[in-house]
Amino acid sequence: MPAGAQASVSLKRSGTEAQLRTYGVDSRGHFLIEGVAAGSYELNVNTYFPGRRVTGAKQLLNITEGNVSDVVVVLELKGNPDPNP
Repeated sequence: MPAGAQASVSLKRSGTEAQLRTYGVDSRGHFLIEGVAAGSYELNVNTYFPGRRVTGAKQLLNITEGNVSDVVVVLELKGNPDPNP
Protein backbone atom coordinates (compact mmCIF):
# COMPACT_ATOMS: atom_id res chain seq x y z
CA MET A 1 0.00 0.00 0.00
CA PRO A 2 1.13 3.59 -0.52
CA ALA A 3 2.92 5.44 2.29
CA GLY A 4 0.52 6.72 4.94
CA ALA A 5 -2.23 4.26 4.02
CA GLN A 6 -3.97 2.35 6.80
CA ALA A 7 -6.27 -0.64 6.71
CA SER A 8 -8.74 -2.29 9.07
CA VAL A 9 -11.05 -5.28 8.89
CA SER A 10 -14.39 -5.83 10.57
CA LEU A 11 -16.45 -8.96 10.93
CA LYS A 12 -20.20 -9.30 11.28
CA ARG A 13 -22.50 -12.28 11.30
CA SER A 14 -24.37 -12.61 7.98
CA GLY A 15 -27.94 -11.36 8.08
CA THR A 16 -27.31 -8.91 10.92
CA GLU A 17 -26.26 -5.29 11.08
CA ALA A 18 -24.25 -5.68 14.28
CA GLN A 19 -20.51 -5.50 13.69
CA LEU A 20 -18.59 -7.81 16.03
CA ARG A 21 -15.35 -5.87 16.20
CA THR A 22 -12.80 -3.95 14.13
CA TYR A 23 -9.29 -5.37 13.81
CA GLY A 24 -6.06 -3.72 12.72
CA VAL A 25 -3.98 -4.78 9.75
CA ASP A 26 -0.19 -4.87 10.01
CA SER A 27 2.28 -3.28 7.58
CA ARG A 28 2.33 -6.48 5.49
CA GLY A 29 -1.46 -6.43 5.13
CA HIS A 30 -1.93 -9.38 7.51
CA PHE A 31 -4.51 -9.73 10.27
CA LEU A 32 -5.60 -12.41 12.73
CA ILE A 33 -9.08 -12.88 14.18
CA GLU A 34 -9.43 -15.54 16.88
CA GLY A 35 -12.30 -17.03 18.86
CA VAL A 36 -14.98 -16.74 16.16
CA ALA A 37 -17.93 -19.11 16.57
CA ALA A 38 -18.93 -21.32 13.65
CA GLY A 39 -21.30 -19.66 11.19
CA SER A 40 -21.58 -17.37 8.17
CA TYR A 41 -19.91 -13.96 8.35
CA GLU A 42 -19.20 -10.92 6.23
CA LEU A 43 -15.63 -9.64 6.33
CA ASN A 44 -15.24 -5.95 5.45
CA VAL A 45 -11.85 -4.47 4.60
CA ASN A 46 -11.42 -0.70 4.60
CA THR A 47 -8.36 1.26 3.52
CA TYR A 48 -7.74 4.91 4.25
CA PHE A 49 -5.45 6.93 2.02
CA PRO A 50 -4.36 10.41 3.09
CA GLY A 51 -6.30 12.96 1.03
CA ARG A 52 -8.30 10.26 -0.76
CA ARG A 53 -11.60 8.50 -0.43
CA VAL A 54 -11.88 5.25 1.53
CA THR A 55 -11.61 2.07 -0.52
CA GLY A 56 -13.26 -1.12 0.69
CA ALA A 57 -13.99 -4.73 -0.13
CA LYS A 58 -16.38 -7.37 1.25
CA GLN A 59 -16.04 -11.12 1.39
CA LEU A 60 -18.43 -13.78 2.69
CA LEU A 61 -16.94 -16.43 4.97
CA ASN A 62 -18.24 -19.74 6.30
CA ILE A 63 -16.43 -20.53 9.53
CA THR A 64 -16.41 -24.09 10.83
CA GLU A 65 -15.66 -25.20 14.39
CA GLY A 66 -12.01 -26.00 15.13
CA ASN A 67 -10.59 -24.95 11.75
CA VAL A 68 -8.33 -22.13 10.63
CA SER A 69 -9.53 -20.15 7.62
CA ASP A 70 -6.99 -18.31 5.47
CA VAL A 71 -8.56 -15.38 3.65
CA VAL A 72 -7.13 -13.40 0.75
CA VAL A 73 -8.86 -10.12 -0.03
CA VAL A 74 -7.97 -8.19 -3.17
CA LEU A 75 -8.52 -4.44 -3.18
CA GLU A 76 -8.92 -2.77 -6.53
CA LEU A 77 -7.09 0.55 -6.36
CA LYS A 78 -7.71 2.91 -9.26
CA GLY A 79 -4.98 5.10 -10.72
CA ASN A 80 -6.81 8.39 -10.06
CA PRO A 81 -8.96 7.99 -6.96
CA ASP A 82 -11.46 10.68 -6.08
CA PRO A 83 -9.58 13.25 -3.94
CA ASN A 84 -12.74 14.11 -2.02
CA PRO A 85 -13.24 12.24 1.28
